[in-house]
Order: sequence, then structure tokens, then C-alpha cells
Amino acid sequence: MSKEKISLKGIITISHLDKNKKVKSIEQYENLIVNIGRETISKLFNGLVTDAFKYLAVGSSSTAESNTQTALISEITNPSGMARGLANCSYNNYTAILEKIFTNDGSSNITVREAGIFNASSSGQMFSRKVMTDKLLAPNETLLVNWQIQFNIV
Repeated sequence: MSKEKISLKGIITISHLDKNKKVKSIEQYENLIVNIGRETISKLFNGLVTDAFKYLAVGSSSTAESNTQTALISEITNPSGMARGLANCSYNNYTAILEKIFTNDGSSNITVREAGIFNASSSGQMFSRKVMTDKLLAPNETLLVNWQIQFNIV
């Protein structure tokens, strides 16, 4: 009898761009897939839920990640360019890819310290959360978030 185990691994790449779209920094992290995220994936499999994880959000809290978290600690919703939104979603070689550009279209600096994947444009279930080093975005600066969820056999 064959026994396969599937592993989920999330890799998030954060690119910070200045107002002229020149790279200020690029960082890559492995992320935490929270309990409610694993539960919702299981329910997606048999249709008990139908909302796919295709929204990305950022926040300002540096609170440590925990399996029991169900939302970002301090989600940024203003200005509009920093709000949660639909990601550009694709697939390659057993990997789900989500990508979104967050732009500080306000008049004040914004510090980003956390990011998450969700299955709704507001509220919804959080699949994953990552705390990162502070990203101070001046007006017209951008964060490009590329999140890859790999489904591997171990």
C-alpha cells in the first residue's frame, strides 16, 4: 500500500520599491499556515466551503505569529492603495501563486509589519500570516507581495 504525505509550504517575497519603482529591498520568508487555514483547505476539498484564498492584506502589528490567529492583528485599510484586495493568482508545478501590489497613495508614511492570505475581500478566513521586518513606505512607495504555496509530497 502506498502512503503519501502532502506538505504545505508557504514562501513570501516582499519587494519594497521607491516612488521611482527602484528596488529598496527584497526579503523572502517562510510563513505560518494557521489552524483555520488548514481547516478551510480541508473543507474546500469536499465543497463545504467554496471561497478560494485569493486576497492579500498587510498590517502594522509585529505581534508574533500563532497557529490560533484568525486575522491580521492590525490590518491596514487606509489609504485605499494599501487595503486588502484581490491578488493576481496563478499556478505552476503544484504551487499556487498570489501576487499583489500595495501602494501608499496617502500623504503620510506607513509601516508594514505583517501580511496575510484570505478567502474574502473583508473578514473571511485567514490561511496564512507572516510577520516581517519593518517596511516604512513613504508616500508613493510600493510593496510587491509574491506569495507561493507549495503542495509537496514528503
